[in-house]
Amino acid sequence: MSERLSGKVKFFSGAGRYGFITTDDGKEIYFQERDCHSSISHLNPDDRVEFQTIPAMKGPRAINIKLLSNIDGERN
Repeated sequence: MSERLSGKVKFFSGAGRYGFITTDDGKEIYFQERDCHSSISHLNPDDRVEFQTIPAMKGPRAINIKLLSNIDGERN
């Protein structure tokens, strides 16, 4: 597994249970809802997260996602 990275949620579909994170260096990383820490009930665009990546068929996938702060500035 990779080192921990950070970024912001770009998009999250609760119905589709997937989303994308934009890393601090501008890359887009796909994730699935099941890859989020169990304490996360929902993600919104611009929420700050920390995660690791693993190789996947269409590029890296984020895993072990933890919420750092939400769009209201609240920290976890």
